[in-house]
Amino acid sequence: MLEKDDFKNVTVIYNSFNPNLYRFSKKDKERFKRQYGFNDKPLIYLGNCLKKKGVVETYNSLKYIDAHFVTSGNKDVELPIPNLTLSFEEYRLLLAASDIVITMSLFKEGWNRVAHEAVLCGTPVIGSGKGGMEELLMMSEQTISTSFEDLPHHVNRILEDKPIPNSYSLMKFDLHYFKKCWKAVLL
Repeated sequence: MLEKDDFKNVTVIYNSFNPNLYRFSKKDKERFKRQYGFNDKPLIYLGNCLKKKGVVETYNSLKYIDAHFVTSGNKDVELPIPNLTLSFEEYRLLLAASDIVITMSLFKEGWNRVAHEAVLCGTPVIGSGKGGMEELLMMSEQTISTSFEDLPHHVNRILEDKPIPNSYSLMKFDLHYFKKCWKAVLL
């Protein structure tokens, strides 16, 4: 977009994380599910409980699937599902323990951190692909859903196939990469 507006020397520096923080044992994930009562069915994380994040439409399109649904963080809408306020470690555990993470933002995102973090945890992601999120989802071979009506199909396919995300493609965006790129821009 900037290059189209005739800006020169445009550099993209992707959001970065410490990938080691997103590795959890099966035992840790099972403990998390037991702690919050998510034992007997698939766990689907719908993201932040904000209207602009598409959680209302996402929940309404999926509510007939036999699964646990959960949101987290500050909320501006009420849904009949748990909304967890978690520490950073427990939030990462939520992503790792989930069977699917859904990011159906209604606006053009820059780089969706939730989707990136979920892939680092090895959790499949379904997202709207709006804005920079499309690049992230394509790069990590995740599912893009352009409509809420298609979500049940995508969710059922993932629950049946249990694909493992291509987290390797995003692991290169670690803190070493981030520091190196910013030094190159600033020096």
